[in-house]
Amino acid sequence: MKAKKFFLAAFAAMCALTAATLFTSCSSDDDNAVKDYNYSIQFELISFSMSTDLDLDSDTGTSLSPAFQVWRESILTVYRTALGVNSDNFTLNGTQSDCDARVLEACKAAEQAAKLITGGTATVTVYNETAKKNVYSYTITSGK
Repeated sequence: MKAKKFFLAAFAAMCALTAATLFTSCSSDDDNAVKDYNYSIQFELISFSMSTDLDLDSDTGTSLSPAFQVWRESILTVYRTALGVNSDNFTLNGTQSDCDARVLEACKAAEQAAKLITGGTATVTVYNETAKKNVYSYTITSGK
């Protein structure tokens, strides 16, 4: 009878220890969790070298020239294509490190094509909205 009580007490202690270890290890390792990560492609103009950067618009006062809009959209399309997405906001599923690595690899591949689009200088950044951090940033100087 004494041996049975000892066995039950030891078994209960092992179960409690196992449960505590399991819950502690699962909750503290968020970077290895497989989940959806939201990203955004951001574009910051540094300079635009076409002859007319702005067109006057009777309703708004000024607006960006069609040439600038085509240049900006061309650069963003290169990045969207490399990333395999259709929008400047997109979602990847996996661990944070895997998703960030996929974004970085695709963006690095897009750099050469983006530099061939003439018109100016801009910085393209891809931001991991879920983790609240920049994953990629590159300043494109067209033609260089």
